[in-house]
Amino acid sequence: MDNSEHSPTRAVKPKKHVGPPPDPPKSFLPRSGGEGAMYTDHDEAYVIALGKWMLLQDQKVTIKEIAEEVGRRAPHHTASGWNRHVGMWKLFYTEHIYGVSSKEAAAVEETLQAIEAAKKNEARSEASTTRVMRKRPSATTLESTRPRKSHKAIAQTAATYSFPQPTNRRASVSFTHADLQLVVAHIEKNPKADRLDDKLWIRYSEEHPQFTWKEWKNRVRECSELIDHELEIRKQEFEEEAAQEEEEEVDMEIGDSD
Repeated sequence: MDNSEHSPTRAVKPKKHVGPPPDPPKSFLPRSGGEGAMYTDHDEAYVIALGKWMLLQDQKVTIKEIAEEVGRRAPHHTASGWNRHVGMWKLFYTEHIYGVSSKEAAAVEETLQAIEAAKKNEARSEASTTRVMRKRPSATTLESTRPRKSHKAIAQTAATYSFPQPTNRRASVSFTHADLQLVVAHIEKNPKADRLDDKLWIRYSEEHPQFTWKEWKNRVRECSELIDHELEIRKQEFEEEAAQEEEEEVDMEIGDSD
């Protein structure tokens, strides 16, 4: 018996006609050294758009399932890279996909974790039985695990969603995830430099005038832990890609010998 449709990592199959899914970004910024790609505003917008599209089909879809689906549809980052990225910004994506305030996002995340646990338990139960029919949760369970915010506005948003175009922002705007990626890439290019050296950011602000050099420097200081975390993620992705390439080369050598 094939129970693949009940697997927690299944590909999304529309339950009703809600229009086609959003297309993944068609262009991306390569990292310094040409290894992999940076996470940009377009990536961020795509995660939100695809999450809303999935939510229209299943109001109990979780952030983890959204990250896995993004990994399948947008291969310009590795699946593990997408999972780490979405996980690091989980509350941000919860807020924008489920249409809740920043204060409500933490509570909704707890609800989604409960849903994820329930789905895993359900999958284990179905794997141990020959019944095809999916176990129906009680009305009480459905109500207790349903996100509290109404999703009526999401249909309109998903239908007209378009990716934001990069623009020269004024210095007064908030620091975005894409800005963080730019900072990390700049630090990667200058591994021996002190990341809080004035000269490092004076030159940088000439190429990226959306912030003054002092504002860039201050944001580096404020986001020090996030920068270290992102650098570690990139290191892990690089090692994974190198290992994968090595395995492919070995497979090719074995194939040639045959």
